Amino acid sequence: MKAIPGKRTVVYGCLLVMLTLSSGCKTMPPEQSKQDGEAGKGNAMARRVIKRQEQAMGSVAGRNYYPGSTVWRWTGWSREGVTGVVEQPTAYTLQLLANGWFKIKADCHSGEGMYETMNDRIVMLVTRVGSKVCGKASREGQFIEMLESAVRMRSAQGALWLDLPGERSSMRFEKGQ
Repeated sequence: MKAIPGKRTVVYGCLLVMLTLSSGCKTMPPEQSKQDGEAGKGNAMARRVIKRQEQAMGSVAGRNYYPGSTVWRWTGWSREGVTGVVEQPTAYTLQLLANGWFKIKADCHSGEGMYETMNDRIVMLVTRVGSKVCGKASREGQFIEMLESAVRMRSAQGALWLDLPGERSSMRFEKGQ
């Protein structure tokens, strides 16, 4: 895994610090979780965390897109009225975890990041991704860039939508098998 380089490194660093401070510095990436060795206790703890998070967020219609074990497949997008379809939705997946982290599969890469929600608002930051070079037809860069620019999430007709800045701009995800 390697850090994502880019011209927005300072912004990402500030965002990471803000997310860490707002979470009380208690969350850890899934690979480093203290619960890994205690399966039974960890599952009960995860259920309590999810329940507390759901209570704090209030009741929102179509809440099935909030943290859990659902793996979402990226099926399409629209940006400023231009739409596109993802040819291989299983190659681009998103899983929101209850501890404020998420896992992604972006073509030939897997990675993780942090997210923060408030009502229907969301902020996402990819913190690690694999270092392989994907093929020319890969949408890996577009996928990560769109995730990091998401500002709102909603569900409709069983799909998860991440709205992006700009008119008629969003990513569409469907539940994986």
